[in-house]
Amino acid sequence: QPFWKQPADSWVEFLDAGPHAFWLCAHAATARMALQNSGLIVAITEPVLEQIADQQPSMDQTFRDLAHHSTNRLVSALARDAKKKSVAVIGLLPGFMRTERVQMHLPDEASRKLSRYDLSESPEYSGRAVVALAGDGNVLAKSGGLHYVADLAEEYGFTDVDGQRVGNFYKIVLGI
Repeated sequence: QPFWKQPADSWVEFLDAGPHAFWLCAHAATARMALQNSGLIVAITEPVLEQIADQQPSMDQTFRDLAHHSTNRLVSALARDAKKKSVAVIGLLPGFMRTERVQMHLPDEASRKLSRYDLSESPEYSGRAVVALAGDGNVLAKSGGLHYVADLAEEYGFTDVDGQRVGNFYKIVLGI
């Protein structure tokens, strides 16, 4: 349905759950961390990919992209001030997440193969990335950047819960 027939506030949910929530958390947490001159703030986000030439994104996809783009820009902007107080602000980019919802919608081998489920990662993989970042004495060097979980796994040497090191979904499947 055309955008003018959709509720005018339909985009609010995407922005409230993404960049607005991140802003509120980062604002409150960094105020406390700055007093200690140390800390780590992590936003779970996605890269904003250029649309494929022949595809027109839906309004939902446009709003999701807007939310991720805003979060990614906040990571960069907030990092500038936070770094002065030794607080790192990092955007963490998981790949294809093996969540309960994904498993529910990919019930058989055929659908899993088509979706490249072999490249999926558990939510714990992102958690392990955060632990690795928190233990890195030079984490401020990464502040303001967007970092793929798979790339951090290679750098820090951690694996997913099944012992596998999952490849970078975006690079393997989308070639970025």
